[in-house]
Amino acid sequence: MTIQEITKNAYRKTNKLIFIGGAFFISKIVFLFIPYITTSEQYNDFNKIYYSAAIVVLFGKLGFEFAINRIKIQHKKLFIAVLFNTLLMVAALNLFGDEKYSYLNYFAIFIYSFFYIIANIFLIKTLFEGNYKRYFFFKLFYGLILLAAVFILLTIRLEIFLIFPFTGILWMLFVYAYNFNDSGGEGKLSEFYKLGIAGFIVNAALGFAFIADKYIVNHYMNVDVANAYTFAWGITAPMLYLGNMIEHSIYTAGNTNKRNTIKNSIVLLFIIVLVYGISAYSFVQFLPSLLPNSIDLILLKKILIIFLIIYTFYTIVQYPLNGILFKYINNVAQYKIAKIYPLIFILFCIILFYLFGIKNSQDFILLIGVCTFYLFILLSIKINVVKRSIA
Repeated sequence: MTIQEITKNAYRKTNKLIFIGGAFFISKIVFLFIPYITTSEQYNDFNKIYYSAAIVVLFGKLGFEFAINRIKIQHKKLFIAVLFNTLLMVAALNLFGDEKYSYLNYFAIFIYSFFYIIANIFLIKTLFEGNYKRYFFFKLFYGLILLAAVFILLTIRLEIFLIFPFTGILWMLFVYAYNFNDSGGEGKLSEFYKLGIAGFIVNAALGFAFIADKYIVNHYMNVDVANAYTFAWGITAPMLYLGNMIEHSIYTAGNTNKRNTIKNSIVLLFIIVLVYGISAYSFVQFLPSLLPNSIDLILLKKILIIFLIIYTFYTIVQYPLNGILFKYINNVAQYKIAKIYPLIFILFCIILFYLFGIKNSQDFILLIGVCTFYLFILLSIKINVVKRSIA
């Protein structure tokens, strides 16, 4: 291979990472602005609605974003399935949720969730097809809609959570416009659900911990703790976006030089996550005047250092592992994990409900500990299955 070819390949890989990484950050950074333009109570109310919708989205997708890459299905069947999943989850939220929202709130959660799920499914489909530039512009459009909606709704003094239905509808229309002529295929809905559920269990079992703790802290704990916890998470979350960037770059890689792709991905991820973690804590430690007044600084520092340590280790392991699982290993490994995870997931939900629903614990350190223990048990199982599948 000539120097020119090496340089060209390096440029292509760097370019891909910049587009994928930029896509994650640009669509999420708006959430860090919200506490600067809201009161403590408004920020807490916003997070209650947002993390309620996040639970609906998590379960409503049901792994369809991974199944669509392997099973071609008619879009009308996909829409009906997502509609059913979303309605079911909103009903469950109304039945089991601690917070009883107004009908307008539930309608807003439903509209946002349904359209966001559809857009997200086709977004990941775009990535699996290797079109990372289009993926970036889809995410950029989402971020721009969010920013525009926030400013418009604050200007006309409407409830801030209403940005979500507006955003979900527009984003779905934009993303689906590029997939409208692709009517899908003749795949069976039953097979689509089967593979989707397997992918859902593999991913959502882990992802649920990231939503459940914010749901609990914003619904069951005092406002100061809830806001500091959620804002600390907002600062830490880019680590996961960096991990997602590496995972998704593995999705777009070819099937040659798998070992080098994985090795280079892990090394790169370790470096950028470490740099980000040090930078994030330095920002909070040395530039506290730039933080929003609605956040308790002492609580923020305490929670942030714990998050940064835990999620540095989690990110370095989880995302390259996921890239290997969904890119290079057959469906059998997913089915194996899907058989083991549900029991642990159910036990986790029972423990959370007992500690924070029945016992009404206000101990956020206990919440972090339970979630961390759960995450690393699931990770250890996934590592074992992937190792056996590769062997």
